[in-house]
Amino acid sequence: MFAAFCRPSNSSTLLGIFLMLTAGSVAAQTPAPPADDSWQMGYRGFEMLVEDTGMSVVTDAEEALNLPESSAVVVSGRLNRMIASDWLRLRRFVAQGGALLVIGEEACEISGVTTLKKGPVTTSQPDATFSGYNDVLQIPVRSQASLSRGVSTIVANRSGWLMRPRDQSLRWEVVAATPADSQPTAAAEAAILLCGYDDLSQSGVFIICADHSLLSDGMLWYGDNAILAIRIAEALGAGDRERCVFLRNGRIQNIRSEMENRGAPPIPPSRPPIPPPSQIPEEPPNLETLIRRTNEFLDLLQRSNLANEWLKDRPGSVGEVRWLRLIVFLGALLGCLLLLWRAFRQFRPLLPEWKKRVMKSMYQATAADQIAKAEFGSAAEVLCRSFCRELSGSVLESDWLMLRSNAAQTTSAAELPGRLRRGLDEIVSIAVRGTAVTMPRKRFEELGKSMRELRLRNQQTRLIRSDHLSSGAASVMSPIWSRTRP
Repeated sequence: MFAAFCRPSNSSTLLGIFLMLTAGSVAAQTPAPPADDSWQMGYRGFEMLVEDTGMSVVTDAEEALNLPESSAVVVSGRLNRMIASDWLRLRRFVAQGGALLVIGEEACEISGVTTLKKGPVTTSQPDATFSGYNDVLQIPVRSQASLSRGVSTIVANRSGWLMRPRDQSLRWEVVAATPADSQPTAAAEAAILLCGYDDLSQSGVFIICADHSLLSDGMLWYGDNAILAIRIAEALGAGDRERCVFLRNGRIQNIRSEMENRGAPPIPPSRPPIPPPSQIPEEPPNLETLIRRTNEFLDLLQRSNLANEWLKDRPGSVGEVRWLRLIVFLGALLGCLLLLWRAFRQFRPLLPEWKKRVMKSMYQATAADQIAKAEFGSAAEVLCRSFCRELSGSVLESDWLMLRSNAAQTTSAAELPGRLRRGLDEIVSIAVRGTAVTMPRKRFEELGKSMRELRLRNQQTRLIRSDHLSSGAASVMSPIWSRTRP
């Protein structure tokens, strides 16, 4: 496997060097027992692959979410700590052209997208298990998936599974699925790795993995997990993306710094042979070595007593008159400094500080007024999102997309005139993707006119029926929920 992995590319070479330096023996190709979590060593190898695509790992999540077309986000850890509004914001990040990777195996509801079920998934097929463990699955990758180039089999350790996606606005691909006789029964032939593409933005990608150890350093040795990690890193860095932020347990983390603070990994039981001294490269001295050498140099100076030998006769060559003059001069200097300090403390200005007033020109005043009047973009975005919630009765943006003209065959929007259908498409586009801050007044008034006419149409005949909405919108349309909403 290792020979097949070492291909002539920067990503594979970098990951190969990393795997040789991290803990874990190549000779012992047997994972640790499932009850032991000592094999998990973080995602340092995957982070190196992300940086090798040209992206830099940053810690400013707001900057990454505000620049979706040039950013990627990796979410891992305890996903059930994230609230529904966070998932909706990440889904909007994908709709605007961002790349998102979600890694976890605890039970979690990804609002409007899918549901992640907790494992472990087991099987009784000998050819589907790895090293005799029924909860360590050896899963073939589907060849038609875009992430399967060069990947034939992956190894998952105590994995969960994913339910069928509810978000139909993305084009989903099942990369890997559980065996047919998997236990529990609900996990049979269920996906553990999904990849969704947003055809509207043409650059948005949403990858969900139900096994948080699949891309960890301890599992990159087995199967084709390392090549799969390279393909996922390439998918995250496709296009002109420049930055990647890692979110763990709902907070920002830099995996490399966290692992350095945690300390070096334990030494594996089977160590490779030590090369002869002539072949060992000389490493640069670390901080501890520099401190030790400095202490040795100071001890040598102290034992030699050079400073005392050089200074023992120096004061004796100065006469008493010079010492007296030096003492008088220092006393006078201190007295002058004391007088200056007291004088500055008692100083009070005779006149108050003059503040210069600068008047704006007529052009500056009118230009500022025009700019303020032209910033209708933020107001239009708020009105469009509120209007979509009113028509669909849902807070999910995937349900708002059902109001578009290309989805009108399943709603009453097909009966609208062409002008109102174009206005409805523009309203849904602004609600989902946003718009520029500056907007002409005429366009803002046309949006308001379209909203009034569509609201009257919706009162006569609903433009979208509740049976076409996702299951996540049922609680939103309930009148009991609306009365108890704070």
